[in-house]
Amino acid sequence: MKEYLMLLISPSKALDKLNDEYRDPLVQYLIGTSILAVISLPKFLAMLLNNPNGLAVILGYLIVIALIYFPYTYGIGFIYWIIAKGFNGTSSFIETRNLILYTTLPLVLNTFISVPYLIIGLIKKDAGIVLHYNYLTNLIFWFFSFRILMVGFAKYNKFNWTITLIAHLIVTSVLGGLVYLLLQLKR
Repeated sequence: MKEYLMLLISPSKALDKLNDEYRDPLVQYLIGTSILAVISLPKFLAMLLNNPNGLAVILGYLIVIALIYFPYTYGIGFIYWIIAKGFNGTSSFIETRNLILYTTLPLVLNTFISVPYLIIGLIKKDAGIVLHYNYLTNLIFWFFSFRILMVGFAKYNKFNWTITLIAHLIVTSVLGGLVYLLLQLKR
């Protein structure tokens, strides 16, 4: 647990320690699913307040979250890995996949900061308070997440910062294009 918190302070050293230890894929899956569940906790609680069948909806979403882990970590990790190989990167797919998982950890802290809003919203039964969106903390934790991603991507692939940023821009362009395509196909 200490290594995960160390990602915020010194991502390079923490990634070395996390890379040295073997983690069972099932443990990684449980960590990733728990992270996704904690990040969406305010939305779950708001659904519980607004919907009379909220508990059934939450159980359905927990099943969906368990299934979202694979496309999230494997899909995005695969795109980063392919782009890194295009620039002669040296990382393995497992390192890249784990890096994608580690970048979501700062976002969990954002949920813990919003606990007072969750408690007040549950006491008052107001979904608006439960879903309070704190822009400043989201921005701060997004920067931490971005830092972990950039440091890890450069470290695992032995890239300089210019190639790391170019590779990241290519990946986000591909992912943005896929999201845009999906939105256009829904119409």
